[in-house]
Amino acid sequence: MRYSYEFKKKAIELFNRGEWPKTPNGVTTDTFHKLIRDWVKLEQHHGPNINKKIEGLISIGLQKRNIVWYAKCSLAKD
Repeated sequence: MRYSYEFKKKAIELFNRGEWPKTPNGVTTDTFHKLIRDWVKLEQHHGPNINKKIEGLISIGLQKRNIVWYAKCSLAKD
């Protein structure tokens, strides 16, 4: 199941206040709580932008990798 950045942000805020958001249908409470704890750890180590959706999905072999494009680049001709 995929969650939006806003949902993750709200879940982390609730967790930091000692509360839990309502567990979505189709997910066990234990699994959902572990997921939130993982989001909190990621945010503590890497900052709040780590839980944002990553744009630009490409396929390499059988693995898919997420790539963020920050700026347009061009090659300079001599």
